Amino acid sequence: GLIDRNGKYVLEPKYNALYIWNNGYFQVVGPKGQGLWKDGRMLAEPIYKEVGFEHNNPDVYYTVSGDVITYHSKSKGTSHPLKKGAQYLHGSYVLGQDPKTNLYGVLQVGGGTVIPFAYPRAEGPPAARLLVHSDGKKAILPGWGKEVKEPDFWFDSYVTLGSYSMLSIKDGNKIGLYSEDE
Repeated sequence: GLIDRNGKYVLEPKYNALYIWNNGYFQVVGPKGQGLWKDGRMLAEPIYKEVGFEHNNPDVYYTVSGDVITYHSKSKGTSHPLKKGAQYLHGSYVLGQDPKTNLYGVLQVGGGTVIPFAYPRAEGPPAARLLVHSDGKKAILPGWGKEVKEPDFWFDSYVTLGSYSMLSIKDGNKIGLYSEDE
């Protein structure tokens, strides 16, 4: 358990292990699984296969149960389930699959759906994540620190130009350049 400076329990001594994490988070391990405690309250009871938080946004934490990862906003009290394997993009954006339809989209933790869960595939490395239409057309999700919104251009193929932050994209006979910065 944990005690405060006055010697009073703030977390009863009934857990198998406690681990101190950054940003005031504690991983709590009990007989049924893992949980998260922060700022005097249990955010997630210790019943999960895995728990964690996003280091770049300490308001966002997650719990894993079975093949579902649920992203939570500590400040807003919201929960967003996705299939395990979802990827935290940045800010509070998460790319993932709807657990019921298996289609890809993007949500904002603490908000709602930013890009509808209507795409059968997502591909590419983290620096150039792509959503793929059922007809094979691709769209690039905005890079680090950029607002994530529904793509406004789609293309057939791409080639890297030295790195994934600069791409040559092709749509039919049209060729264009993509830069992670602009």
